[in-house]
Amino acid sequence: MVCCKVTKRTSFICSVLFWISGACSTGMKSYELMKTAEILDTTTNKYKFTLLLLLGVVLGFLQCYFVFVKICHKNIDRILNLPTEPRWHECYRWQLYIFLAFVIAIGATTTKLYPNDFWVIGVNGCLDIMVCISLTFSLIVFYNRRDELLHYNGSGDQDNLLSSGAAKV
Repeated sequence: MVCCKVTKRTSFICSVLFWISGACSTGMKSYELMKTAEILDTTTNKYKFTLLLLLGVVLGFLQCYFVFVKICHKNIDRILNLPTEPRWHECYRWQLYIFLAFVIAIGATTTKLYPNDFWVIGVNGCLDIMVCISLTFSLIVFYNRRDELLHYNGSGDQDNLLSSGAAKV
């Protein structure tokens, strides 16, 4: 299909938009889940709710640093090293889309099956906070490497320069 082909720059932009939409959707979902978890927390001073909230934030920053930053770099390198112009959806590998569908389905199912269980709602909210923070703060990688795409003209010499890491910010 020729109609679906885009430039590597456009693929990069699609990956950024996909990343931002993931951060926004998990942020909104975590807010709603944690609001419900706070209502369900019957302990004095809401210590279980506070613990889950802090755990999500701390684990989110750790996951950002140790996992998501590396994934961003790897994905940008993959886009730049594609042998041909990609299709718009090739900003990520197809396995990611299957993984996302699986994770979203599990989260939706568990929260629907146990809507009044503090731990189910709270842990799902904690996981969403973690992912939201990881996605949001790892966006810096896209920003730091934006010049590679802005100056990318598709030449083979430039492909070698970019894949060697010489142009990384």
